Amino acid sequence: MLEAIKTAFSPQNDQKVLDPLKQLGNREIEILKSKGYDLDFLKQVMPQGGLNFDEEYVTYGNGYSRCVTVYHYTKNPTLFWLANLMNNPHTVATLDVSTDEKQKVIDQINRALDELNDRSDNERKATDRNKSAEEYLELAEYARKLTSNGEISKQVKVRVHVYG
Repeated sequence: MLEAIKTAFSPQNDQKVLDPLKQLGNREIEILKSKGYDLDFLKQVMPQGGLNFDEEYVTYGNGYSRCVTVYHYTKNPTLFWLANLMNNPHTVATLDVSTDEKQKVIDQINRALDELNDRSDNERKATDRNKSAEEYLELAEYARKLTSNGEISKQVKVRVHVYG
């Protein structure tokens, strides 16, 4: 199997491997044009300079790019709130919506309820205890809707690719 993959992706005997760092000569340009390559288009879309991958971003010869993932959303969104997030200059945004496994969500809610119950009993400040108790009630109500009302949990992931 591995040999078949190597054979499929290795250059054939009549193909010449071009060095991307070396400038093409007139003969090589003519050969590529005769094979149907649109060299003007490739020149326009090819990054200027090399690509350098950092842990958090990518730099090109003429700019950079970074992906920002949105993790928290407002509880009471305004009308067209997603347009404000996704329609910005110098960005490309993607939105993924998927259905969560019901049992997995309920297990996560149970763990969170245990933690919130512990916080509401053991926090030092009264405001923190009250906040934990309110969150506990909200989460317990959501769990009730999931189990008895047939509510379906959805996961929304927004990624904004910023470039400049």
